Amino acid sequence: MNPELGGVCQAIRTLIKGLEDLNVQNEVVCLDVPGVEFIKADHFPVHAIGPAAGPWAYNSALSPWLFTNVSRFNVIILHGLWLYPNYAIRKALLKYQKKRTSGSVQKYL
Repeated sequence: MNPELGGVCQAIRTLIKGLEDLNVQNEVVCLDVPGVEFIKADHFPVHAIGPAAGPWAYNSALSPWLFTNVSRFNVIILHGLWLYPNYAIRKALLKYQKKRTSGSVQKYL
């Protein structure tokens, strides 16, 4: 969410502003270091879980965070295609889908 990187970070902020105009609540999980100043400036919840490593943007905390929190959301929007977050979301959704044992199971993927 570092604004110095522009691009995706600004796109996320712009999308959130537009969605808020439609009364859609938003949260962001990102691979920034917790407590950095630019995250404190955002008016929506940002869950900074620590830096990404390598060109695949790997972070070992992402899959567990997603699995723990996926049930709180109606929609997940991914920014970072071809990076580890894409794999982590798929992994968390598949695990969540297997965990669900009652009622109708929605197809997420």
